[in-house]
Amino acid sequence: MKKLILYAEDNQSIRNLAERKIARELPAYSFVTMDKSGDVASRINDGSVSIDNLAIVCTDGQLLESSFGWDVVEELRKRGYSGPALYMGYLELPKDKENLYSGRCDKTGDDLISKIKGHLETNS
Repeated sequence: MKKLILYAEDNQSIRNLAERKIARELPAYSFVTMDKSGDVASRINDGSVSIDNLAIVCTDGQLLESSFGWDVVEELRKRGYSGPALYMGYLELPKDKENLYSGRCDKTGDDLISKIKGHLETNS
């Protein structure tokens, strides 16, 4: 089974663009998306996301249903995920949430790919 890159972003167009870029640049990884923080628990419970199979998490700040990317990372951390998480949001990251993330990057560009690759190489 391929390792997963989890990408939480509320904008479908941005998710699609990121998925195409990641699939092209990192074909050894599967790409899983979500648009609200509540998706993470249901995805873990239905087996489509396995904590043990997560390679990296990338989140926007504001997600749908008044949720936030850091809610996704907090839920994953509570469930045992200790790997890297990248913040892609334009919202200011609250000081008490900074420790959830290992870095920042843009949402779809070369910076996204280089930061993901850097963290994957460091954590492999």
